[in-house]
Amino acid sequence: DEEGFRKLPARAWPPSQPDADKLEGLQMLFEECTARGEDNCDEKAFDLATCYVFNNIDPNKGLALYKQLADREKGHPDGTVAAGVVLVEGLGVPIDEQAGLKYLQKDAAMRTPQGSYELGTLYYTGVLNDGDDGGDAQAFRYFQKSASSGHIGGMYMVAEMILNDEIPAAP
Repeated sequence: DEEGFRKLPARAWPPSQPDADKLEGLQMLFEECTARGEDNCDEKAFDLATCYVFNNIDPNKGLALYKQLADREKGHPDGTVAAGVVLVEGLGVPIDEQAGLKYLQKDAAMRTPQGSYELGTLYYTGVLNDGDDGGDAQAFRYFQKSASSGHIGGMYMVAEMILNDEIPAAP
């Protein structure tokens, strides 16, 4: 239901989504940081990528920045989740669920409540399937993991699944 989807409020994650009018300043901050050779320009890169993607300015450029963050040795957790989300949902780029899933399953993404929530969503909606239960058991486990860290969406989905009796019985 594409039309109904468009009526939904803006995505709640990432929590900071700089407006398009901030792009020039974000670019300057990132370029200055990298020119000085600073060790930690990650947050500036993440904010710039988020501005590119979530304002639909240049999603490909934003995805490239997210991937750079994700593909580092230790991986930037939010950059890793963001790369997965952009690919799975096709946010301004062609949908590539398999590539997005690889990012969401990386250790960096799994360390975050948002990464767990996104994987839970993929199981819950059937993008990933885990046998007879259609992925509900896996979805519930990932939602519980995100909820245990205080993730509001994870808490909501745990409650929703309990209320709707969608939790498969343990073997």
